[in-house]
Amino acid sequence: MLCYRYVHRLGMAKAGDEKGPAQPPDSKSVLKWQTTDVAAHIRSLNPAFGAYAKAFEDDAVDGQMLLHDIDDEWLALHITNVTHRKRIKREIVTLRPGQSTSLASADPSLSKLTLSQLAAAVA
Repeated sequence: MLCYRYVHRLGMAKAGDEKGPAQPPDSKSVLKWQTTDVAAHIRSLNPAFGAYAKAFEDDAVDGQMLLHDIDDEWLALHITNVTHRKRIKREIVTLRPGQSTSLASADPSLSKLTLSQLAAAVA
C-alpha cells in the first residue's frame, strides 16, 4: 500500500482525501516520474508484482519511458505471466495522455460485444 506522502507527491490522492484510495495519476505527473516512482506504481497494482517492479528499475524505466517506450515486446520479455502482463499493459495504456480507462478502449474488440454475449461468457 502506498504511503500518504508518496500518494500526494505523485498527485494520486483525491482532493481533501487524507487517507482514502488513490486516484490514478494524470499523464503530466507521470512524465515526471523517476525510476523509483514507476516501480512503486507497479508494486501498488498488486503485491505479486514486486519482481516486475524490479525489472522496471533494472532497466531504468522512468515516466517518459513508461508512457512512450514500453511495448509488448518489452513486457513479454520481462513479464512471463500473461494475465499479469495484460494487467500491467492495461494500466500503462490508461496512464497515456488521451486514453480512456474503459475496457473498450483498452481492448477495442470488447466494444463489439453485447450484454448478452458478455453474460454468456461469464456463465
